[in-house]
Amino acid sequence: MPICKLCNEREADKSGSHLITDYILRSMLVDGDTRRRSDRIISNRIDTFGTDLFLGRDINQDKVYELLGRDISDEELARNINHYTVDNIFCSACENRFSHLESIFKTDVYDEIQSIETTDKSVELSEDKTFVFKLFWLSIFWRCSVVKFDAFSLDSKSERRIGSILNDSLGNSVNDTKGLIKKNSSKINSEVLGVLYVQNTDDYLSNVVFCNPFLNMPYQLVINDFYLFYYSKQGHVKAIKQSMYKLDNLFKIDDYVNLNNCVTIKIGIIPEKIFEDSRSYIFGLKTSSFLEKNIGLFKDTYSLVLGKSPSSEIIGCFVDDIVNKDDINVFERYKTDRILLKIKENIIKYVG
Repeated sequence: MPICKLCNEREADKSGSHLITDYILRSMLVDGDTRRRSDRIISNRIDTFGTDLFLGRDINQDKVYELLGRDISDEELARNINHYTVDNIFCSACENRFSHLESIFKTDVYDEIQSIETTDKSVELSEDKTFVFKLFWLSIFWRCSVVKFDAFSLDSKSERRIGSILNDSLGNSVNDTKGLIKKNSSKINSEVLGVLYVQNTDDYLSNVVFCNPFLNMPYQLVINDFYLFYYSKQGHVKAIKQSMYKLDNLFKIDDYVNLNNCVTIKIGIIPEKIFEDSRSYIFGLKTSSFLEKNIGLFKDTYSLVLGKSPSSEIIGCFVDDIVNKDDINVFERYKTDRILLKIKENIIKYVG
């Protein structure tokens, strides 16, 4: 059995470790009582080979029918695995250590963020929340990196540094963790994070967990109503104009970037309408990458069957057949089975 990625001492015996904390995912994905854990999560994800739907064990089947327009199949139920969990990466003890940090962040920070009512461009959290806030989001970046989630990866130096900070700052109880966070506050606060947030999000099948595997000045994660930017070097903050997913002209650096040794935490607040446009843009990025891979599969299959490459017009018809259908939701549109069927249909038209 592999060794735990955090403590580097014990065996990584934990199954179902969460890469992203449940209540962060629940911000858009849970049906009904938001105090419930993953038993009532509805999560759709566009992956390399199609959409991936995860349903919590207690999800109301009427809700499934409302979302999909049909009942869930036995095959889909058999494949019903939470796509934000991993096995044998951490030991059980370190998984519990993460849970203590998550509890502190939930009580001391997240509940306050959820209750914010403002029309201002940014909000400011008090000084006592600074270290918990930074450590929590660093833990999410680090966990996604050590498992290469959606090909996301920090540079090795940053990954080791953050891993060391986490290992030194996570205790065996909530109180122990609070004490260690205070003890290691200078190391935690030496890291630079930018954060944007939007309220009132409720679209079950348009949830977004997007790890940008290509950008590292800063590294970027989008998790539903949070946009996170991690700067491995403070010099990166003003080094280049970063991509902000159609939010580029809305915020100044001082509205959302928390430099090293900052006294308070600033969070940029995204207007709801602008967020909808930004989310559509991110889905477009995910879909473009997805379509690029499936266009390659279509071209290879077409050439194998007909002995020649498809024209740009034929490829365009294939893409149009997948994308431009109004009466189908995003989960059904990009299902693997549907993509394979469209490849078959669009090749048969030209045979003979």
